[in-house]
Amino acid sequence: MIWIKCIGLYLILVYLWTGFLWLIKIGLEKYKFKFLQRAESKQEIYLMNHDIKKMVNSIKFEMFLEDKINKVIPYFPYKSHRSYSDEQLMFAIRKNYDVFFFYIKRLLPFKFSSMIIIFLITRYYLNIDVLDYFSNLLTWKDIKTLGNPLPFITPSIALILLVVALYFTSRSGLFRKAKNKIKVEEIENKIKFHKQNRVILSKLVFGGYSNIEHMILKRKWIISMFKDVKGQEKPFDWLNNLEGIDELDKFMNELESKNKDLFPFFLGINHLSFLKLNNLYSEIFSQYKNRVSKLNGVFLTKSHMETVIKNSYYVAKFEENLNESILRSVKTLIYMEKYLDIINNQLNKPHSIYTFFAFIINKDK
Repeated sequence: MIWIKCIGLYLILVYLWTGFLWLIKIGLEKYKFKFLQRAESKQEIYLMNHDIKKMVNSIKFEMFLEDKINKVIPYFPYKSHRSYSDEQLMFAIRKNYDVFFFYIKRLLPFKFSSMIIIFLITRYYLNIDVLDYFSNLLTWKDIKTLGNPLPFITPSIALILLVVALYFTSRSGLFRKAKNKIKVEEIENKIKFHKQNRVILSKLVFGGYSNIEHMILKRKWIISMFKDVKGQEKPFDWLNNLEGIDELDKFMNELESKNKDLFPFFLGINHLSFLKLNNLYSEIFSQYKNRVSKLNGVFLTKSHMETVIKNSYYVAKFEENLNESILRSVKTLIYMEKYLDIINNQLNKPHSIYTFFAFIINKDK
């Protein structure tokens, strides 16, 4: 009967802890949403006052804080109902599985939080000192009674090698070996992507700085010019069309045709800049016909701004949308700079320990 009570207490404590994490998630997401709203309004004020230093520092602090909040927000799956007819079947099949298995996994006793709960139950409910019990379970006196272990070492090593050899020649072992080979090739492709992508982005960033800075300097003039002669094409000779955009478009076309199932930004680096650029590239990938125009919009090129004015795209709230467009481009440049800083460090950093062991086992070639 006591074990049934212990199991019941364990279930209650696990789900109380899960509920506490859920409350933390909700609180952090609400704080993040309010903080981002306030930060954006402040950044727009800095832009209107032409205070570039405060605007950039505000965006950098926003990136830093959002990155840290994202890392501590607990993950909880959520499946919302879709009203679209072509997604009802998928929703009916998948609707509860993610949530169901998530909460089942919460009960596994080998999780760190579950082990703490088990320790608390045994220590304070069953009055069993687990640490003392395990320390007395196998004493030095008991170890000495086992005798000399040296005769057992050689047969044990031979047995382990036999088991390992049988496993790697079995069907399951060969299957896992093939999976690992494919995984290594995927990682190599991701590294190749980042090596080429950083070169292209490095070129674009310098051109993007020039265009966006010109837009900030001439923002008031653009607004007054638009109000004076509405809807007509205006000259933007002081802006540049970036050649690197065509190079990036060609690079994306090649990447899309060769590695459609590759998610190159997921390289085990958990930083907000990688997430933001992954979202940007995913959006660009989905807009095959408008890819170049989307990239022109990111870097505020001459052709993009002329098209915007000519088509009167921002007629209703021109100033507000222009400010939003400039801020979005500045943020994207900051994300790109941070991405380039991280990826250059990762690709150029020497790995002394790996190099040493690779040389020892002849895997350095």
